[in-house]
Amino acid sequence: MGLLFLFDRTTGQPIFGMEERPVPQSTVPGEATSPTQPFPIKPAPLARNTFDPEKDFYSLTPEHAAYCKELWTKNDMYTRGPYTPPGTQGTMVTFPSTLGGGNWNGLSFDPTLGLVFTSVMNLGQVAKMVEGQARGGGPATWVRRSPWGGAVGRFWNPENRIPCSAPPFGELVAVDVNRGDIAWRVPFGVIDSLKEKGFGNTGTANIGGTKLKTNLRAGADHISRPAARAFCCMAITPMAIATAPSISQVASQRSGEICHPATTAAATAVMPMVTPPQPGTAVNDPARSMVSRI
Repeated sequence: MGLLFLFDRTTGQPIFGMEERPVPQSTVPGEATSPTQPFPIKPAPLARNTFDPEKDFYSLTPEHAAYCKELWTKNDMYTRGPYTPPGTQGTMVTFPSTLGGGNWNGLSFDPTLGLVFTSVMNLGQVAKMVEGQARGGGPATWVRRSPWGGAVGRFWNPENRIPCSAPPFGELVAVDVNRGDIAWRVPFGVIDSLKEKGFGNTGTANIGGTKLKTNLRAGADHISRPAARAFCCMAITPMAIATAPSISQVASQRSGEICHPATTAAATAVMPMVTPPQPGTAVNDPARSMVSRI
């Protein structure tokens, strides 16, 4: 659900609080779902986990916008917020998807700055439940179906992999573990077909993890195109999107050669918000802190 939980390693208690909140329930006959799910009080969700069809649809280009609206209407799509399960009537839309949020990306931590870094993907999933046969055979049961026939569907056009929600589609996020706040977030990557039309700061789908190294913070591989990219962040200087033949080659390049100017300008505005924590704080102590994300 794009959520980050911060726990005290010695006690197992949430550092910034946690609460059970009501969530949508299943309508599948014979299926029972938990009436509540745990949510951290802080930090805020790292990735999109809600969708308002009145204001959150993609709108950059008319062709894709029309595709998304037709997809929604034709399949009687709906969403009821985080943990919306697929039902037997209409087609569920839930953010993030099985790929979305930070499911595959992992975390990296800088104890000096007190920052946790991760890349996220703002991509929804779509599905409904229909009567059919399970993959392994057996009697008839309820099975998951997407508008395209498979069990898993994303809230995008599968032909061009552009999401149907508004950008950013991918982001690099830093969380201040001493305050429980998101220190900064910036769009991560581009979609070439949109960049050619003048939309170059959209972010893109990504599933690579962040890597920490002195003076260089490197980011994730994209899944929307074969060329690998990295998101680089100098420790106290602006961040930038970098294009390189491989992630490993990024570290050998100087930041001036790989920084994307538009992203650098945006990052400069947010980096001053990040201040090193006081030494000796409990959260910064690796022996005292642990993180969990769903």
